[in-house]
Amino acid sequence: MGMSQTIPTTLTPDSSTFNIYSTVTPELICLKGRKWWCFLLSSIFTFIAGLSVVLLWRVFAFICCRKEPELAPNDPKQKEQKANRQGKQEFEGTFMTEAKDWAGELISGQTTTGRILFIAASDKLWFMLEMYSFVDYFTIPPSFVSIYLQRTWIGLRFLRALRLMTVPDILQYLNVLKTSSSIRLAQLVSIFISVWLTAAGIIHLLENSGDPFEFSNSQKLSYWTCVYFLIVTMSTVGYGDVFCVTILGRTFLVFFLLVGLAMFASSIPEIIELVGSGSKYGGELKREHGKRHIVVCGHITYESVSHFLKDFLHEDREDVDVEVVFLHRKEPDLELEGLLKRHYTTVEFFQGTMMNAVDLERVK
Repeated sequence: MGMSQTIPTTLTPDSSTFNIYSTVTPELICLKGRKWWCFLLSSIFTFIAGLSVVLLWRVFAFICCRKEPELAPNDPKQKEQKANRQGKQEFEGTFMTEAKDWAGELISGQTTTGRILFIAASDKLWFMLEMYSFVDYFTIPPSFVSIYLQRTWIGLRFLRALRLMTVPDILQYLNVLKTSSSIRLAQLVSIFISVWLTAAGIIHLLENSGDPFEFSNSQKLSYWTCVYFLIVTMSTVGYGDVFCVTILGRTFLVFFLLVGLAMFASSIPEIIELVGSGSKYGGELKREHGKRHIVVCGHITYESVSHFLKDFLHEDREDVDVEVVFLHRKEPDLELEGLLKRHYTTVEFFQGTMMNAVDLERVK
């Protein structure tokens, strides 16, 4: 992108000569000589080059690591080769064992070192063909092309939003998400948001560029306007204040609605159900300083709890400031809930099981 240029133009109407100065802005210069193909080719060449290196390495490894010819059983060369192989295997075995232990600590979410997840691909070829690898192909190389050409392109930078789908996995390794409902909720929200933001980026690119190859029917829309437009469209509201004018934009929107409406109709009810399904007995015990408590678990029913409380809170006993905490897998029925409310000053109820360390941590 350059500075604004002033180009003198000489006209001669009625034998009178005068100068008219027209201003050429950097935007007009960029639109006159579009270089979008340079950014796109940089991504494609990067992918082809990386794939070629992996394939050449596999061919080289296949040729150089072929099986050695077998020798006779009593051949002295075979005994020597066998001894060398055993010594090499012992060294490699010790090294590989230590490496696997170290890698296990890195990828384990239960250790301190495992708080940081290192992703290692066992199959390099399939790793290069993964969705997240294509996100890197179409977002990283264009950044270097932009520095070289001194201009930018909207491009496919919006594909970075697809990385949001890995957030639930990261939260599980960080031990933030522990229950199945919270994991499922995080997955639904991350998928919905990533697809929404990515589709908005496609509309933003198509509408601001126009239809190829003349690019004459473009319209200026901000990215967040496209985000608003897609959420209104997916919810079937459709105010009509924003709409696509390009043929490519309209075509993409037709195909996206087939997927977007289905996703919107299935994800939103499930998200609402998961958010509203949180039990009021799934919290954590708030301990008061200096006050003790006991945890009662097992066969928790109205009869067992009422008999226990009559004996434990009997008036003939000494005044002991001890709180009673009941822990059970199921929520209390109406009769038991009424009993708990009558003793709300000294009784707490939590849903869980003593076989789960997380539940025991909540009521300890």
